[in-house]
Amino acid sequence: MEAALREVLAPVLDRRAEEFSPQHDELLSSIAFILPGIVSTSWMVMTVTNGCLAQGLLARFGASWRPSPDLAALSLPAWIMMVLAVAAAAILVGGTARFVGVNVMIVLAVPFCLAGLAVLHTLARRFPRPTVTLVTFYVLAAVFGWPLLVVALLGLLDSPLGLRRRFAQP
Repeated sequence: MEAALREVLAPVLDRRAEEFSPQHDELLSSIAFILPGIVSTSWMVMTVTNGCLAQGLLARFGASWRPSPDLAALSLPAWIMMVLAVAAAAILVGGTARFVGVNVMIVLAVPFCLAGLAVLHTLARRFPRPTVTLVTFYVLAAVFGWPLLVVALLGLLDSPLGLRRRFAQP
């Protein structure tokens, strides 16, 4: 799959490059290596975003068939940590296993980011105006992007450390 992606991407990158350089081939290989994970993650984020927007719109007009879920109550299944461990081990194996492992880890960033957002929503409830805190975070995440990586790490640490239980109001 990586070789097929490289063949498809080569003409596109060749048109964009003014002159051939050693970095050209390296960039092509890097893009082909992570493209399946990036495309899958993009679709997952788009689906989650559209679902949230649709549910919010339906709830606003009273046309929702189901109640809106509480993001702070979101929890990941126990097996997802095992998938992460297997993907990390596959990276160490190398070859095709490394390709699959890296792309699976990229895809797993989405559920861990959602779990981190659950921790963030739980923590925001401790503030007098949680909406201001959450809007500030989401604006910063939309502008910079890197806060979502921190939130994904927070989601990764949530299950073993019980962060939501610690941050929940008594």
